[in-house]
Order: sequence, then C-alpha cells, then structure tokens
Amino acid sequence: MAYGYWHHENDFLRFFKRTIAQFQQVTSNKPACAVEEKHNDYLATDGYRSDLNVQSADPGTAGLSGYSRTTDAYGATKYLIGDKGKNGSWQDNLTLKTEYSFSSDTKLRFTFMKSAGGFDYKDQQTFLKNAARDDVWSYGTVKEASFLGVNGGNDQYLYNLGFETHISPVALKMTLGLMDQASSWTVAPNATTATRTGGAGKLSSTPGTVWNADLQATFPVYSFNLLTVGGAFRSGSVRTTDYTLSDWRDENSKGDVTYEAKGSDRTFALFAQDEIVLLENLTAYIGFRQDWWETYDGYANQVGTAGYPKTFDSRSATAFSPKGALVYKPLDRTTVKVSGGQAFRTPTAYELYRTWTTGSGVTYNSNPDLKPETNTSWDAGISQGLWNGAGIKGTYFENYIRDMVYSTSVSATAKRQINAGKAESKGVEIEVEQRFGKLASVYANYTYTDAKITENIAVPASVGKRMSTVPEHMYNVGADVEYGQFGAAFTGRYVGKRYGNDTNSDTTRNVQGAYDPYFTADIKIRYQLTSWATATFSVNNLFDEQYFSYSKAPGRSWYSGVTFKF
Repeated sequence: MAYGYWHHENDFLRFFKRTIAQFQQVTSNKPACAVEEKHNDYLATDGYRSDLNVQSADPGTAGLSGYSRTTDAYGATKYLIGDKGKNGSWQDNLTLKTEYSFSSDTKLRFTFMKSAGGFDYKDQQTFLKNAARDDVWSYGTVKEASFLGVNGGNDQYLYNLGFETHISPVALKMTLGLMDQASSWTVAPNATTATRTGGAGKLSSTPGTVWNADLQATFPVYSFNLLTVGGAFRSGSVRTTDYTLSDWRDENSKGDVTYEAKGSDRTFALFAQDEIVLLENLTAYIGFRQDWWETYDGYANQVGTAGYPKTFDSRSATAFSPKGALVYKPLDRTTVKVSGGQAFRTPTAYELYRTWTTGSGVTYNSNPDLKPETNTSWDAGISQGLWNGAGIKGTYFENYIRDMVYSTSVSATAKRQINAGKAESKGVEIEVEQRFGKLASVYANYTYTDAKITENIAVPASVGKRMSTVPEHMYNVGADVEYGQFGAAFTGRYVGKRYGNDTNSDTTRNVQGAYDPYFTADIKIRYQLTSWATATFSVNNLFDEQYFSYSKAPGRSWYSGVTFKF
C-alpha cells in the first residue's frame, strides 16, 4: 500500500508567507511579525510477540507436543500453541507552525500536521512438534492462518487556521480545521486458506474527512461581567470498502469489492458563557450550548447477501446543555470550586459507519442506529497551597449518562457499538505536588472511580456491572530534575483491574484477552545538544512488569533518539 507524503513543505510555507505579506501590506502600515516552528519525529520498532495463538482444540489428540495448557479470560480451558510474530510498527510525524502578528492584538496562525504509519507481524513461531520433532503449523480444525496477524497503516493530514483580533471592546477568535484521513487500511489473511507464504486475504480501506469551524466573541458587560458568545460547526464523512486479495501479502493484488459502507454527520451549535464577579473573591460562570445534529447518506452493501444494499434514513437530534460554576477564594492560597451541567455527545461518522479490525484480530462493528449520549454531571473541589512550592488538590465528581455509546462483545473476536440505557460514575481525585524552584519537582495523584451501567435493555446482564475498560483505582507518581543541559524524569503508573466485557465475566488474569491490573515505571534522560536539538534515552517498563491488556503488554524496552525543533 503506498503512503502519501507532503513533499513541498518549504514551497508551501513560502507561498503562505507571501500571501500573508500581501494581505498585510494592504491592511496595515506596520510590518508583520512572523514566528515559525517545524517539528519532525520518526519512530520505528521491530516490536515484540504480543499476540499469542491460543486455541480450544487439544493438540494432544493429534499426537503433538510442545504446547501448554492455559485458559481464556473467562476461565475456559485453552491451549497455547505459538504466537503471531513480532508486531513491528513505524510512525513518521511532521508538524509545521507559523504565526503572523499584524499588531499586538491581531494574529494569524496556521498549523499543518502530517502523520503516516504502519504495522505488521513477522517471524511467527509455533510451539507444536510431531513425533519427528518437526514444526507443525496446523492440526485438526486449526489452520496455519491462526498464526497470522492483521497488517495495516494510515496516512493523515491535519490543517488548522486560526485568527484572533481585538476590536475594542470585543475580542474575536476564529478557527477553521480539516482532518483528512487520506488512507486507513488493514489486511487480514483468510482464516482458512492463508499461509505464511501466501493465500487469500481481505483489504479494508477507510478514508474519511472531518471539517470543523469555530467563531467566538468575548466582551465586557459593565465592569463585573465578561460575556463570551459564539457558534461551532462540525461535519464528518467516512467510507469503508473491503476487497478480496489473491495474496494477503500484496495489497496490490486486490480483486472484487465484497463490502461497502459510508455515511456522514454534521453538527451546528450556539453557545454562551457569562463570567460574573459577584464579590472580590467569588466568581460565577453561567453558560449554555444548543446543538443541532444530523446523520445522513448512510449506506451499506454486503455484496451477494440478500437484503443488500441498504440505505439508512437520515436522523437528527437536538440538545440544550446548560452549565454553571462557582469559584471561591477565601484565602490567598485556597480555591474552592463547585460546578455542574449537561453535555451532549453525538456518535461520530466512524462509530456510525466504520467497521474495522485491530492488529490482534478483534473486529469493531459500526452501528448506524446509534443515538447521541447525554451526560449530567457535577463536581466539587478544593485547591490548597501549602509551604513554598507545595500544593494539594481534591475533587469529588458524579456523572449520569444516558444512551452511553460503548462496545459490547458479540463474539470472542467481535464487538459492536451500542447505546446502553443509563450509566453512572462517581469518584474522587487527589493530587499533591512539590516544586523545588526550577531545579526539580515531584508529584502524585490518585483517582477512584465507581462506574457502572444502571439500565441496558440491549444487554440486561450488564446492569449493575462496571463500565468496560474503566479501572476502579489509578495512581501516578513522578519526579523531574533539571540541571544545566541535563534533565531526567521518572514516572510510575498504576492501573487497576478493568473488564473488556460489559458483563464483567472476564475475570481470569494473566491470559490472552484479559485486562490485568499493572504498575509500570518509566525513566527518561535528556541532554540539550543545542537550542534546537535534544538527545534522549528512555527505558519503559523499567521493572519488566508482565501483564495483558487484551494482548500481552511489552516488557522492558529502551529507546534513544534526537529531537530537532526549528
């Protein structure tokens, strides 16, 4: 599969600068001030053996050896017979930023980001041996294809144009953005006929675009009011096409189309927020947002299947989302905040119409019937400064979600986006930090979340269970030291037990498909070579923690690199 690149960054910037300069000449007698930044990074890894080949069929009945007995995340007996190889990947990112200041309060910014990447699986291995001690890649109903992983890649471009100015007494901000998912593709070997040396497969291609625009104005109303009003627009579209492949190793060997799906959505919104100084140490924030959402042009065609192609009716929804907050500062180093409101999240075109498969072989099926989800929430917190450089924060929060969009399991290797009836989460967040001037800092934070589904007609067994993939306990600890051109950072992260299944029946740990609790520690050392170049050396998972987040997580690994920033 060919990847697209932006080949003319310098020509593009020169054209953009000339355009701005010409605009400046006819709008102002003051010279424009330009600030430019270019950032490029590239990361490639051979990967590690993350996806184990675990089967239900007992190799012992075929007279084979080398395997080991295990279970799946639900406790059912399984057999470990090998792995799908090392999951190598690469990522190439380029960021270009430029800013032009026509005056102290009028600026124009442009950002361009290119991201291209890919992943694959190589060097598969089998543990199975026959009586002659030869490697065995298939037995009974288990095919060689079970050792093969899903390969894929993407090519994405982001454009963002921002303008801000001040026309006394009004401050104006405008943004326009485009996310162009030029290519997003996966290749899956045929489950029965593919082998390490070739065979049939499937290519899935999913390009898409998202446009967004935002306009807001901020101005005072009397001496104690600061009012912000504005509007927003978002429009997205996506299209998925599946092709047959005569050779799964060659993305260019594609043949007939077997599946198509597409659709679009758009949202218009108006919003307002009023910042009101009630007292010298008491400020209120009151606001609202009104959304109008529509999804349209939904289409699916399962080629050769009765009842297809299908077209989906346009659907729309509206929501009024109020919010409010009080911020009170009784002492110089004490801040108390209480806030609450409603939020409205529409399903994206990807959730509605995009079906895709992960590198570990799990397929996430879209759902064109998804409804928007709404959330009513409130929180209360306090921030307290202690001695010099020290502070502590604490927050209690509650969220009540209706029509929550989430993925439910429909088989061992397939999930589907659905709306749960109702869900709620309650918890606390605590954070402490100590700074030692510019030399060093240490911090720790902890989050407790009681998140559960309270109503779900689609999956009644999920009621009362924890939300999938949301841990009950999380905490982070860290330290950062800076001395001259040298710097070092340490980070420790704990994530508690999560469930991949909405019925919380995946309770077995340390097996393929499980979401284990874990603690990992990372360390990073940096050295400032020049004002625009930094050398780094990192060790991730310093203590070589072994755990599964569905697939086997990486053990200890190290990276070195040089970052250039212009």
